[in-house]
Amino acid sequence: MTADLDPDRVAPRRFWLVRRRAGSGTGGIVAEGTLWSSGRIAVHWPGRPPATSSWVSLDDLLARDRSTTVEWLDASNDWRCEHIECVEYDGGAIWIH
Repeated sequence: MTADLDPDRVAPRRFWLVRRRAGSGTGGIVAEGTLWSSGRIAVHWPGRPPATSSWVSLDDLLARDRSTTVEWLDASNDWRCEHIECVEYDGGAIWIH
């Protein structure tokens, strides 16, 4: 069955959305996310009530809160994403290309 799929398509890449607490450098997982092959993002907020949101890009998602970063669950060398490595600092994160 997989032989019929588009050879340029890559599998979705999962991540935790993590919010850092100011000053402490620690934080916690606040949501579950998926980066799709189109570059769009889906985020599931498991609170009460649970909610799911959609974002045009990872940049759009991270721009809303500088204390929020992603922790990738799926390592991938073939993923076509501009964000390869995240270096955290006290006020947020810097994405290394």
